Amino acid sequence: MAEGKRFKKRQKRYIYFFLLYIALVVLIFVNYTFSRYTETTETALTVSPAKFTAKVNGIEVGSDEPFVLNLSSTNNNTYGNKIAPSLKEEYFEIEIDPTGAEVSIEYKLIFDLTNHPDIKLTKYTKDNGLTFKEITDNTIRDDKDLPNQDLGFTADDKINLKIYWEWNTDITNPNPQSIETDIPVIAVISQKIN
Repeated sequence: MAEGKRFKKRQKRYIYFFLLYIALVVLIFVNYTFSRYTETTETALTVSPAKFTAKVNGIEVGSDEPFVLNLSSTNNNTYGNKIAPSLKEEYFEIEIDPTGAEVSIEYKLIFDLTNHPDIKLTKYTKDNGLTFKEITDNTIRDDKDLPNQDLGFTADDKINLKIYWEWNTDITNPNPQSIETDIPVIAVISQKIN
């Protein structure tokens, strides 16, 4: 019987060693697997902000310098770049130049016609298009997507707007004096955010 007890003790010892060996092997495998997923590395990230620039009729947006509107008259009775009563479907052009910008843009042009109740902005076209867009509250809102993400806007990507206007009422007795006047235009050009 004593031999049977010794045999059982030896068996238990072998089982303990075997279990200890298995536990050690499992621990090594778990440690190896865990170490594969917990590697730490350090890196430096360089971020370069996109350039944003725009001009309206050749004047940098944000400057205090006024830009000149070139009036186009199809009326043979009016001297070039002048306005007169009874003109209809006349237009002036505005060029927005985003050359060098690296983001899509949206723009808003607000015309203050408070001191010019006889002038009415009616519609506009973009980039010599044949589709007329409506002008609401003397404000034009539109956008232009970045044509090429590798280059940004180039000189070929200028936005050409033709803004059509007419007199609100027929003036039967216009004042013959010619007084040069300003029409304030606020140009807001910003990054287009989808």
